[in-house]
Amino acid sequence: MSVEFTTENFHDTYILSVFEDTSMDTIKMAVDFPINWHESVYEKKQLVFSNAFNYQVHEMPFSGSPEILEIHILEKKDGWTKFRLNTNAGYREICCDSVELLD
Repeated sequence: MSVEFTTENFHDTYILSVFEDTSMDTIKMAVDFPINWHESVYEKKQLVFSNAFNYQVHEMPFSGSPEILEIHILEKKDGWTKFRLNTNAGYREICCDSVELLD
């Protein structure tokens, strides 16, 4: 089951690992997603970028899992969207045609 994706609801999401499936052009991020900020309740979910390309990490060396502070849409063109994930260690950028947050 997928969770509705909006760029506003990712603050305090921790990136646990990233997997690139080159045969499917997919980037999959295992994340700890906050489902209740007031009580610090998190659930493990998967952030899936489909038909992804140009994944770049611009982060400094960091102890622990990077935390997503916000996600911005930088550009939309010809069915593609370019996202910037600002983290407490820097930022990541990725282009894709769709993104889902899966349980």
